[in-house]
Amino acid sequence: MPNIKDQNQFAERIAAIESQKEKAQASLDKAEELFQSLLQRAFKGELVG
Repeated sequence: MPNIKDQNQFAERIAAIESQKEKAQASLDKAEELFQSLLQRAFKGELVG
């Protein structure tokens, strides 16, 4: 079994990865929202001009 220092270091890395995953998912969600908005405007003819 790894010593406590290594276990803590591992836990910190996992927490950092989870934080990055959450940020990436939030960015993806926002991009999808913007894309859907753009599609709606395009189909309504609001982008011509």
